[in-house]
Amino acid sequence: MITPKVIRFLEKKKLVRYDVHKPSRPEVPHGGGIALFCSLSLTLILSAVLYPNYLIELLVFYGVTTLSFIVGLIDDIKILKGQTKTVLSVAAIIPIILGHLICPTRIVLGHPRAPFIGRMRLTIIYWLLLPFAIAGPANAVNMLDIMNGIMPYTTLLASTSLLVSSMLLGNQLGLILSIIIIGDLLGYYPYNKYPSKIFNGDSGSLMIGASLGALAVLTRQEIILLVALLIHLLNAFLVFSSIKGFKEHREIKERPLKVLEDGTLIANLSETAPLSLTRLILLIGGPAKETDIIRIYEVLQWISTFLAITTAIFMVIR
Repeated sequence: MITPKVIRFLEKKKLVRYDVHKPSRPEVPHGGGIALFCSLSLTLILSAVLYPNYLIELLVFYGVTTLSFIVGLIDDIKILKGQTKTVLSVAAIIPIILGHLICPTRIVLGHPRAPFIGRMRLTIIYWLLLPFAIAGPANAVNMLDIMNGIMPYTTLLASTSLLVSSMLLGNQLGLILSIIIIGDLLGYYPYNKYPSKIFNGDSGSLMIGASLGALAVLTRQEIILLVALLIHLLNAFLVFSSIKGFKEHREIKERPLKVLEDGTLIANLSETAPLSLTRLILLIGGPAKETDIIRIYEVLQWISTFLAITTAIFMVIR
């Protein structure tokens, strides 16, 4: 219900971007994160009414998603440098830290679950990694938001793996939060799938990635999320290692792939082009259409989802 209204608003304000993977380069409204955030906000309010015993956890979760959405929205309107966006995304962990300091028995940190081991007790290592608990999935999801429908489809499956694992582990908070994210993405996906009627923008991809990170931290499912986002993390690792640092994609002169006149995608063979997972797929498999690449990512995400659920099963049968 919300997304069509956001599409018309973005068109009216001429907030559009070219769909660069199509020869005709059509202009598409850019800022789907607004629809995702509005939907998530309304659902969180309803959840707070239905489950007042989780009010603190829901407030912390909403704080994380709101900060991430604001960072992404600023980047959609006024392009931020890669380093600036990364630093600001790290700041989204603040609501979790404040929640832990105010209510340490409700917002528990340092005790992630692991297969065969169960609940671990980490002190220094966990706190050193904590700043990346939100920024990591937020930026990884953002970096794989490259073609029509990939972001909502892959994160929808990742959310489903967290839903199943929450059921297996008997975690009601995990069920509530994962259902909120799944509902958000299910309503939005039809408008972003190929051919996209709206682009997610950083406001959408950063927010959804951060919401998955917040869910994992609040329910101690960090390891399950790592497995569920394997392809996102692999893509991020390839890009970071090839460009040697944090850079906004608009700062990169060479693109990892090229679009031929008939819409076929080929890998950029330039040595200075960044190595992304998509470029690696094209180097191995040869030229492909955008829809072929999308299907490959869908299959890869199904595999990651299966592995994440398997990881949860091993946590239960330890």
